[in-house]
Amino acid sequence: MTRRHLAWAIVAFFHLVLVVCGAASVTLSGRNLALGILAQYSDISGADTQYGFFAPSVASQCRLTLTLRDAERREWSDTLVADPAAGFGWRTSSAIDAIPRLPENLRRALAGSWAAVMFGRHPQAVEVVVDAQIELLPTMAEWDAGARPKWESLYTSTFVRKAGSGDAGDRR
Repeated sequence: MTRRHLAWAIVAFFHLVLVVCGAASVTLSGRNLALGILAQYSDISGADTQYGFFAPSVASQCRLTLTLRDAERREWSDTLVADPAAGFGWRTSSAIDAIPRLPENLRRALAGSWAAVMFGRHPQAVEVVVDAQIELLPTMAEWDAGARPKWESLYTSTFVRKAGSGDAGDRR
């Protein structure tokens, strides 16, 4: 086995360990820098998934709505990823699903990067409203009583393109 193969085998082993920890509901907290980095990697890669598809409570999913406006106040929406089933779409979904667990400063930074993507894609846009939402799922008893899933906003921020530049600023 070459050194390169050995290195990839070690990386795969640690990823598998993180998947097992996620399935066993072992929480990696930020006790130190290394655990904090492993926890972030596990969250972004999806290795922390608990695989509770048939459990009494199923994890809620998150979604992102991006509303753009031009100088004439015309409004339209766009999505970050054209094909959510592609590899990049899965990674983006993991980042969106991490929103409830992120501190405020990381939410703002992530939302700002998404707004920057929209400003780059739509040069006529002067404003982007980023709204991260979570789907609130009813329990089976609530479902039987007529309750249905509903979306609730977790984080909303408006970003405005600075006049005369390609930069965007955060307006809260």
